[in-house]
Amino acid sequence: LSVAVAVTPRQLLFPFRRCVVVVPQKDTPAQQVIMGRIAFFVVFISMVQSFSLPVLQTPDARPVPVPTRAYRSVFALLDVASSCTTLGSTHTVSFEVAGKTMNFETGRIGRQASGAVVASMAESMVYSTVCIDREAEPVDFTPLRVDWFARYSAVGQTIGAFHRRDSRGDDTEILVARLIDRPLRPMIAEGWQHETQVLTHVLSYDRTHPLEALSICAASAAMAVSTVPMLKPIAGVEVGLVDGILKVNPTKQEQENSTLSLIMAGSKDGILMIEGEADFLPEEVMAEALTIGHTAIGVICDAINEFAAAAGKKKKLDTLHLLPSELLDAIDAAFGADLEEALQIGDKQERGKAVSGVEARIRQEFIGSSRGTLLTVNDDVAVDDDLEVAVMGEGEGDEVVVLDPSADEAEDEASELSATLSLLNPLDEEYTALDVKKATKKLLVRRLRSMILRTGKRSDGRAVDEVRPISIEYDLLPRAHGSSLFTRGETQVLATSTLGSKAMEARFENLDKLSAKSFYLQYRFPPSSVGEVGRVGGINRRETGHGNLAERALLPAVPGKSTFPYSIRAESLVTESCGSSSMASVCGSCLAMLDAGVPLKSHVAGVAMGLILGENVAEEPVILTDILGLEDALGTMDFKVAGNETGITTFQLDIKSEGLTLPTLKKALVQAKTARLHVLKLMREALDSPRKMKATIPRILEFMVPDNAIGKIIGPKGKTIQGLIDSHGVVNVNLEDTGSGGKVQVEGFDDEKNAECKEAIMKLVQEATAMDAKAGGRRGGRRIEDNMEAPKGPPPEDGKTYRDCKVVSVLPFGVFVEVTPGYEGLVHVSELDSKRVESPEKAGFKSGDLVDVKMLGRNDKGQMRLSRRAVLAVE
Repeated sequence: LSVAVAVTPRQLLFPFRRCVVVVPQKDTPAQQVIMGRIAFFVVFISMVQSFSLPVLQTPDARPVPVPTRAYRSVFALLDVASSCTTLGSTHTVSFEVAGKTMNFETGRIGRQASGAVVASMAESMVYSTVCIDREAEPVDFTPLRVDWFARYSAVGQTIGAFHRRDSRGDDTEILVARLIDRPLRPMIAEGWQHETQVLTHVLSYDRTHPLEALSICAASAAMAVSTVPMLKPIAGVEVGLVDGILKVNPTKQEQENSTLSLIMAGSKDGILMIEGEADFLPEEVMAEALTIGHTAIGVICDAINEFAAAAGKKKKLDTLHLLPSELLDAIDAAFGADLEEALQIGDKQERGKAVSGVEARIRQEFIGSSRGTLLTVNDDVAVDDDLEVAVMGEGEGDEVVVLDPSADEAEDEASELSATLSLLNPLDEEYTALDVKKATKKLLVRRLRSMILRTGKRSDGRAVDEVRPISIEYDLLPRAHGSSLFTRGETQVLATSTLGSKAMEARFENLDKLSAKSFYLQYRFPPSSVGEVGRVGGINRRETGHGNLAERALLPAVPGKSTFPYSIRAESLVTESCGSSSMASVCGSCLAMLDAGVPLKSHVAGVAMGLILGENVAEEPVILTDILGLEDALGTMDFKVAGNETGITTFQLDIKSEGLTLPTLKKALVQAKTARLHVLKLMREALDSPRKMKATIPRILEFMVPDNAIGKIIGPKGKTIQGLIDSHGVVNVNLEDTGSGGKVQVEGFDDEKNAECKEAIMKLVQEATAMDAKAGGRRGGRRIEDNMEAPKGPPPEDGKTYRDCKVVSVLPFGVFVEVTPGYEGLVHVSELDSKRVESPEKAGFKSGDLVDVKMLGRNDKGQMRLSRRAVLAVE
C-alpha cells in the first residue's frame, strides 16, 4: 500500500502545520480504512521522530512512486498548531508579576489530559489538569469538580500518620479547591454539559512563595489549553499590607507582618472572586488593594491568552446545549405576571409553594411543544440587525443559522465560540424539560429585577438597603459555657462557645508546619434548617468553607493567650436558613463568647450583599443588602463582609457573571458598612460586655517551671502528673516545654484545689532543683546520677557510628545508651529497628545490652539524636 506525503515549500519551514495526506482510492471500504490508519501512523511517527518528514521514502532512499490511478482527493487534513500538546511538543511561557517570574509549561507532563499545565514561581510548583467526560449529560448547571492535593514530598517530608501515606491534614485542601472553583465556574460557556474535573497537585513548595494564587493560575491555564470552552481566562493574585504598603504576592515571611491577606481572582475585565481576612481594615484601603490586585491579574490573563494561542486545543463546541432565545419571551408572555405575583409573597415556604405551582404549569404547557409553534423563518429573530439569517437544508428539519460576517475572518477562540453559540435548533424540535427549566430560572431573575426596580421593594417588602428584623437571646443553655440565639428574618443560628485548657486546642498538619489553633469555629447546616430531608454525615465542603469564613471574621477580636489562657471552641448550628447563615454565625458566635465571659477586643458582625444584573450589561446593577436565599440563588453576586465599626475582618465574594467592575464593588462595600453598623448597634444593645464566667467553666491556673523539673513533674509513664490530677481533684494538668522552661496549666472547677495542686508541683520543682544541684547539672538532656561516670574526652560527633554502646535504662518510649564514657542519649523507639517496634521491652531490649548507634545530630535543646535503625540500614 503506497502513501505519499506532500509538503509545500512554505510548510518545509513550519513542518506539518498544514500536512495533506493523499491516499489512493481503494476498491472496498475495509481497504480504505486500512489505508487511512497507515497514513495516520506514518504522519504520527514522523512527528515523533523529527517533525520534518517531507516525503515517505523507500529503503534505497528513493521517493515512493505515486500511483497513477485516480485519487480520492484529500483523505485527512492535520493542523498541528491547534493541538500543540502532541507527543514531543512542549510549550512554555514566562512573565513578570510584581517583580516575580511566573512560568507555565504544557506538553511534557500529563499529555493524555485535555489540558495539563505545570505552573511555577521560584521553587514552588503546581501541576493542574483538566479532563472531561466523552458524553454530554443534560444538566441545568455547570458540571465542574475541582480538587487540590497537598503532597508532602513537595517539602521533602513524610506525613506523620502511621501508614506514612498522604491524606487530608487540615481543611487547606478543601479551602484551596474552593478558591479555584469559584472563579472558574462562571467562565465556562453556557450550555456546557460534559462532566469536567480539575485536579491540582503540589509538586514543590519552598515555603516562601504561597500556593493559593499560583494554583488558581495553573488551573486557569490548563482550562485555557483544554477543549473546554472558556469565555475568558482568569488569574489569581494575593495582596498583603506589609508595614503599611500594599504588596502583590507577598512571601510567606512577609505575610507574617501583614495586616491584610487578600486572595482575589478575575478576568482582565472584572473581578470574580475575593477571599481573605484583615485586622479591622478600613474600606478605603480595601478598595485600593482590589485596584492594585486587579492590575496584576490583567498581566497574568494576557500571558495565559498568549499561552493558549500557542498551545491550546480546539474548543469542543458541538455539544453545547443552548437555550432557544424565543422560549424565554414566550414563557414570560404566558406566565410572567403569575411568577412575579408569587415572588411578592413574604413567607419563604409559602413563596416557594407558589413559585413551584407556576413552574408546574409552565412545564405542562411548554415541555414537548414544537419550536415551530413559537418561531418561523419569517419571524423576527432575536439577533442584531446587521446579522444575516439563512435557512440551511430543504423541507422538514430546516435549520436556522445566524451568520456573523466577521466569524470567518476571526481566528481567535472568542470569535469561534461566539459564532457557534449563534446556532439555533431545528424548528420542529421539541422543547425539553431542561430548556423549560433554564428558561424559567432566567425569567425569575428578569421578573425579580423588574419588580424591585418598579416598586423599590423586595419579596419580603424590604427596601434594597434594608436589613431584616433582628432578634437576639443569650444564656439559653444552662450547661453550655456560652450560648446565643441570633435570628435575622428567616435565618436563625444557635451558637455556643466552650472554654478549656491547651489540651483542647485543635491540632493539624499542613505543608507549612504542624501547628495548633486555640480558637476555632465549627459550622453545621442540617437539612432541617431549610425544611428538607437530606443525608446527614461528615462535614461537607460548604460547611467547611462557611465555618472557616466565620472563624476568620472573629479571630482578630479574640484576646491573646497572655491575657486569656483559655482555648475557645465556637460552634454554630443553623436552625433556620433563608440567606446569609455564615454571617449570622459570626454574630451569634460573637455573642456566645461574650456570654461565656471571653473578653473580646470588639464586637464583630457580618452581612451578605447581593446583586441583580439585567439581561443588558449596560443596565445599572441593583445592589441588595442582607440578601434572602431566593436573591442569592437568582442573583449575580454573593458578597459577605464582616468587621466592627472601625473596619473589616473578613470578606468573601462570588460572582456568577463574567466579572464585577471596581466601581460597583466599591459601592457594595459602602452599602455593606452601613448595614454592619446597624447590626453592631443592636448587638451592643443586647450584650455590651463579657458576662461573668459560669460555674460550669473550669478555672485555669497558669505558671512557669524550670526545664530541669519537667521530667520530675511528669514522672515515669506519666504516673506523677496523673497522681497530681487524682489526688487534688483537678480536671487536668497540662505541661508544655517551651524551650525556655515548662508552662503548666492546672485546670479545675475549684480555685482552692487548683492552688493546692500548684503548691504540690512547686515542691517537685524544688526537689528537682536540689537533685540537679547535687549532681552538678545536666548533660545531654538526662540527669547525671551519683554513680554515673564523669565525661571523658570529646563529646560524640555528628554522623559517626559508635559500636557496643551500653543500654543503661529501658523506657516505654525508647532506651538510654552510653555513647562514650559520661555521655548518654536517647534512642527513640522509632529509631530502634527498621521494623516497627511496639515497645523496647517487648522487642527484647534490657539494661546492660550492647547496641550500635549512629549520632544523627542534636535537637534544638542540644540533646543527642541517636539511631540504631540507621546502622542496620547500612549493614
